Amino acid sequence: MKAENIFDAISRADEEIIERALSPNVTKKKTAVPRIVLIASAAACVCFIAVFGVVSLLKGSGTHRIPTYEGAAFSADRIAEMAGMDRSGLTDGGTKSYTKIYVPDEESLNVSPLPTDENITVYDFEEKKGKRSKDTLFAFSDALYPGICSALGVDAGTLEYFEHTGREERFNYLGRRARHEKYYVTFFLSSICQRTLITSDIEGNPDRVISLNGEAISVDQRMTDVDMAASLQGVRKTLCELFGADLPDTAITRTYDGYSEYGATWICVYFYNGKDTPDGKLPEGDKLFDYICLDFDNFKNYSDDIVSSDVVSTVFIEYYHYLSDCVEPCANVRLLPLKEAEELLYGGYVFGMHACPLCMAAQPEVDFHGYDFVDLRYVNGVPFYVFFKKLNDTASNGNIVFARTNVPAIEVSGLEEYFESQIGDHPGY
Repeated sequence: MKAENIFDAISRADEEIIERALSPNVTKKKTAVPRIVLIASAAACVCFIAVFGVVSLLKGSGTHRIPTYEGAAFSADRIAEMAGMDRSGLTDGGTKSYTKIYVPDEESLNVSPLPTDENITVYDFEEKKGKRSKDTLFAFSDALYPGICSALGVDAGTLEYFEHTGREERFNYLGRRARHEKYYVTFFLSSICQRTLITSDIEGNPDRVISLNGEAISVDQRMTDVDMAASLQGVRKTLCELFGADLPDTAITRTYDGYSEYGATWICVYFYNGKDTPDGKLPEGDKLFDYICLDFDNFKNYSDDIVSSDVVSTVFIEYYHYLSDCVEPCANVRLLPLKEAEELLYGGYVFGMHACPLCMAAQPEVDFHGYDFVDLRYVNGVPFYVFFKKLNDTASNGNIVFARTNVPAIEVSGLEEYFESQIGDHPGY
C-alpha cells in the first residue's frame, strides 16, 4: 500500500471501525489442549468497508425447547448493545447468522477447555469521556516524542498540529505528526484515549521495516505462538519503557483468508496487562484498556506490497492509553450449561457476528447440529458460547473453512422480541 494511502487509512481507522477478527481460545467438544500464549485467529472475508456487528436469525431445523429467562438480569437488546452487536445502519443489506472462518488446520483454533464454574461475571465496557485540549495533547506528545526518535535512530523534527472531525463525537480528535526520512510518528487525543502511531514512510523505507535501537522488528509465522511471543520480549520491554507502560502479558492473533498463498494475511501481537481484562485474556471486540499492538501486514493488496510465507516485517506500532478505567464488572450471574446454549443455537437465537452486506446476502444456510468446536469467550465484556461447524468446501489455498456463530452464555430475556425486530430491520430475512 502506498505511503500516503496507508497513513491516511490508519489515521481514519477508528472512524471507519475496521475491526480485526479475533478468535481467542477455542474449545473442542471432546478433547482440549491447554494453552500458554493466547489466540490464533481467523478472518472472515476481506471487505474494505466499515461494519458493526449485527444480531441475526438462523433458521433451526426441527422443534427445540427454547429456554425463557424472564427474570434475567440482561435483555437480548442490552446484550447486543454491550457486545457491540446491536443493529447499525452501516450494515444495510441483510442480517448475519454466522461468519466464515479460515484456518490452515484445526490446531490453529487453539482449543481450550470450557469453564466449570456455576457463575460468570459480566463486564460493562464504557467509553468514559474526558476533555480534549491542546495542552493535554502537547504534554503527552512532547513527553514521548524524543524517546521515540532516539529509539528509531532519527532526529526529532517538528510536530505538525491538526484536528479531525468525524461522523460522531467519539471520532473527533486532536493530533500532532512528524514525517521523517523513514517513518511517520503521529499522536492522537480523543475524548477517551491517547494514541501513538509509528508507521513506515514507504518512499524512504521501501522495505517497510521499523527498527528500535538498531534491531529490526519482525515475526516468523512458522513459529508457534509461544515461541513468537518469546522472540518479541525484548521489543515489548523497549516499547513499555518508551511509553512508560506496565504491560507484561502477550497475545497473538493470526488472520487467514481463502486465497492467499503466504499463510497469515495479518498478524497482531498485543502487549497488555491481564489485570485490565475480564478474564486475564485478550477479549474480542473493543479493547478499552491500555495496550501496545504490533500490526504485521502480510496482505497482497498492491503490486509493491511485501509478503512472505515465513518472516514478516511490514509492521506498524500502536499504543493506546485510556484516560480512565473503562472496564467495570456489572453483574455476577449464572453461567448457562452448554445444553441450554445448544437449545438456543438450534432454535436460531444466535449472534452471528458480521461481514459486508454482499457476503450476508450470499450466505447459504448452515445446520449447526453436530458442530465441531465450542468455546466460551468474552466479546467486549459479555461472555458467549462460540460454536464452530466445519463446512464441506475447502478454500482455494487449502485452508479449512468453518462457520462460526455465538450464543449468550448467560440468561437473557426478550429473545423473541429482539430477533423479530431484526427481521424488520433487514429486508429479505
